[in-house]
Amino acid sequence: MGTDNVILYAKWINPIASWSLRSPLTNELNNIAFGNGVFSAVGNSGVIVSSGDGTLWTKQTSGTAKLLYGITGGEGKFVAVGASGAVLTSDDNATWISQTSGTSKNLHDVIFANGMFMSVGVSGTIISSSNGDSWSSVTSGSTYNRTGIAYGNVLFVSVGYLDIVTSTNGTNWTTYASPAYLYGIAYGNGMFVAVGTSGGIYSSANGAIWKKQTSNTQNTLNGIAYGNGFFVAVGNSGTILTSSNGADWTAQTSSITNHLYGVTYGNDKFVAVGMSGAVVYSDDGVDWTVTDTGEKYTLRAVAYGMGKYVAVGLSFNTAGVIFISEEVFV
Repeated sequence: MGTDNVILYAKWINPIASWSLRSPLTNELNNIAFGNGVFSAVGNSGVIVSSGDGTLWTKQTSGTAKLLYGITGGEGKFVAVGASGAVLTSDDNATWISQTSGTSKNLHDVIFANGMFMSVGVSGTIISSSNGDSWSSVTSGSTYNRTGIAYGNVLFVSVGYLDIVTSTNGTNWTTYASPAYLYGIAYGNGMFVAVGTSGGIYSSANGAIWKKQTSNTQNTLNGIAYGNGFFVAVGNSGTILTSSNGADWTAQTSSITNHLYGVTYGNDKFVAVGMSGAVVYSDDGVDWTVTDTGEKYTLRAVAYGMGKYVAVGLSFNTAGVIFISEEVFV
């Protein structure tokens, strides 16, 4: 019996142009992180959901009904933070333990950097931990709400309402005045860049001297990411701004008017998400392609891992939603 050579052809389907909805949840989702080969998302009423492949999601028992704002991975574990000083940790992303944070203030953001977990929140609150289990409050020198934190060049920098605080060791902090409400911060190419209201963009190489940059927009900027040698800031009314050095900014055409809330960089692409299921993506930060999830839901955050982009948010009835996009060959 003879054997014939057969040539098989595969058609590549653009991963970001095709999104699928995972099972909606009872509570809306606020943030998502990827680490240790697992996606984990947090939201209102203590909801935590996780997935090892981005497709099948499991609702975990968090042991709390507090609203959860932020989540990060490091040292082989996840740490989630939220309202009333909530800090939850998990070594396996299935069993979550409530830790004593030492504060009753709302915690908005958390990162792992330089061997430390750092979390920031309202009224200048900053707490730190070397292992995620034992936490200490530190004196930030600020009484203003903190909205985000980043690390780079041996320096922690936290932004918020009307000031910026910095620290080389996570314990001793220095305060610098800021005339704007800042919502996001990123580090790259030797620069910290913070964004916020009225198109505010502030950059600094050392965390001590901050310069207000010209953004040519009054739209609020909600998020910023760094990748492939440049920064991308996104905001209200479809605003997208890019810069290679943090100082000179160019407005890009997004072709949408939806507010954009979250942006990430992964697999050589920037992906931003926002209102009404909006998704825009770019290989170079200049040419942006508009797609959507097929549903008019609000997407708050997006993460990349294992060849997949995962966006989370809420539906019209405040139920949590998860959308996944991945490379498919048919």
